[in-house]
This record gives sequence, C-alpha cells and structure tokens, in this order.
Amino acid sequence: MMDFRIDKNSLQRGLYLAHGIADRKGSMPILANVLIRSEGPDRISFSATDLKVTVVVSLPAKVEQEGGVTVGARQLFEIAKGLSSDEVLLRRTENNWLEIKSGRAQFNVVGMSEREYPKIPSVAAAELSLVDSKVLTEMIGKTAFSILQDDTRPHLASILFECDGKRACMVSTDGHRLSKVG
Repeated sequence: MMDFRIDKNSLQRGLYLAHGIADRKGSMPILANVLIRSEGPDRISFSATDLKVTVVVSLPAKVEQEGGVTVGARQLFEIAKGLSSDEVLLRRTENNWLEIKSGRAQFNVVGMSEREYPKIPSVAAAELSLVDSKVLTEMIGKTAFSILQDDTRPHLASILFECDGKRACMVSTDGHRLSKVG
C-alpha cells in the first residue's frame, strides 16, 4: 500500500507536467497513466512517458507508507484542479485503487500496478556544452527543411544534434534530401 500527503499546488504542478506527456492515443493503454511512486520519506515522483519522451517530476510530500501505483493522467489532473483544500491525501488501496481525499471531497480512481508501467530510463549525468544562440539558430535553419513532415517514418522526423564541447554538428534527412551542418 502507498499513503502520502502532498500540498495541492505541488500536486497540480506535477500532474500538469506529467499529463501532457501521457499518451492517450497509443496502442498501450497504460501509457495514458501517470506513475506515482514514493522516493523515501519526504518525496513523491510523478512520471509519464509516450515511449519517445519521458518526464519525471519529484515533489516534496509526507510519505506515510511507501509504494507506487499508476492511474489515468487526465482523470487525476482534472480531479486535482477541482480540489479546494490545501492538503491532499493519496492512498493506494486494494486492487490498485487510488483514494484521494481533500477537505470534504473524496474520490476513488481505478489504477494499475506500477510493475506494469514501462521502465523509466535513468538519466546519466550529462555533459553540457555552450553553443552560441545565433549559431544554433543558423544550424537549425540549414537542416530543418529536410525533416520528414509526416508520421510514416518517425525516425526521419527529427534532427540529430551532436556536440563534443568544441564542435557541433546537425544532420537531418527526409529520405530524399540530406542536410549536414558543422
């Protein structure tokens, strides 16, 4: 079971960021959910993915019992927007139901086990590089025209950007044209 209390504004902020990523039209229904998981005695994370983009929001909370659950991102966000009390209690009950209490309001939302949610990739420490904004804008302008504009081959609907700290390079193709800068 999972049991925690969180500030209403923090809950709304976390769900706002996560529900925009949750995939409502995909072939995997669980991708329309947000994964809620405790991270020790004083933090909760909200995670959502469409298998291309992932967002993880970690927020302060009073965790009384650790655990996790996934619930419909849109539904939970709409409930959170309508809450009037400042503190919200979220508790996973039997069969992965999520009980939400705030003031006199109480909701029960059907959920799914956190084990069914796709593994969230861990982000290793990234090495950052500074690139002049004018140079970056120019590079994008010289490669954006050859990005594929439809969803038939999504791997061609993007730009590859590589930077080693000294030199930056961008490459794009639509299958007919190839652009390389840098």
